[in-house]
Amino acid sequence: MEIPKPLAELMEFMCSFSKLEGGKELYGELDQFFQKRMSTSPMIVFAKPRDGSKLHSKDMAKSCRTLWNRNLVGEDHFSADLIELNLLKACEGEPIFKSWKEYYTGEDYYYSIYCGHSDQQVFFGLVHHTEQLDKDILDYMVRYLSNIDSIVNSFSELKKMEDLAHLDDVTGLYNQRKLYKDLDFSIKKHKDYKEEFSVLFIDVDHFKAVNDGHGHLVGTHLLFELAELLRKVLRETDMIYRYGGDEFVMIIPDSNPEIAKIVGSRILNAVKNNEFSDATSEDSKSKGSFKLSVSIGVAGFPSDARTRDEILEIADKMMYEAKEAGRGQVCHAGELSST
Repeated sequence: MEIPKPLAELMEFMCSFSKLEGGKELYGELDQFFQKRMSTSPMIVFAKPRDGSKLHSKDMAKSCRTLWNRNLVGEDHFSADLIELNLLKACEGEPIFKSWKEYYTGEDYYYSIYCGHSDQQVFFGLVHHTEQLDKDILDYMVRYLSNIDSIVNSFSELKKMEDLAHLDDVTGLYNQRKLYKDLDFSIKKHKDYKEEFSVLFIDVDHFKAVNDGHGHLVGTHLLFELAELLRKVLRETDMIYRYGGDEFVMIIPDSNPEIAKIVGSRILNAVKNNEFSDATSEDSKSKGSFKLSVSIGVAGFPSDARTRDEILEIADKMMYEAKEAGRGQVCHAGELSST
């Protein structure tokens, strides 16, 4: 019995693909498969909340964000209106979890195809074609991606255990050693996939005065509280590290400095509006509260730097520029923004 060519090509893809890292590596391979083997458009990958039971489909669609091929958004076949229409289609009715959906615009067929999931999100790719795709191929593809996703998640659990060796004792954030490894990996990803990323260098303003005036126990607890607050500002894919003392560093994947400045402004607001507590006193009535501010420097790769040390040095320098300009600000290449 002769196997149909599309199915044979899918089997060849499944047998040859061995990149268990998931994420961008998987999306890149899928994108190539759909374009070369099924003659579709390039693929855009989105993430949507996994548990959207409390959200209306329109709100769910608005919460989707681009993970892969962001540059295609706004082009003819991926215009803002078509993207909005397809995201709405993907978010209404039965969820795209280990499944796919088809939508016809009158010109092209659009497909939303499950690509994997995490604890909080579901990832799906969007492609289009002038003709309908083979439904059996899509069924087999989703089944394969569901299986490989289980393997990827198992590797992710092992990676989490490995990461325990790179945690800071005070804040529970990743330490400087892990920062260097992740920066090297981000630079490699840029070489492989041309994905930009940005670094935020964050320093607490007047923190020495807190330590001198209230003691190091209070200062240590405030660092822990600040770390918890910074975690809440992050997206799932962003990474944060304690660099040393009262300095923190963030890596914002798939972003340019303009996006990073927006993230920096969110951090300024979150810190400014938060009441930090003095948890060192056992008497709740005598516990005090603190208001903190931070200064943030921004650097982008490869727009501002070409090496790991260079991007850290520039982000650090921009942080000092923010302090010189009055603290409580975000600085990138001399441009300041504040809350």
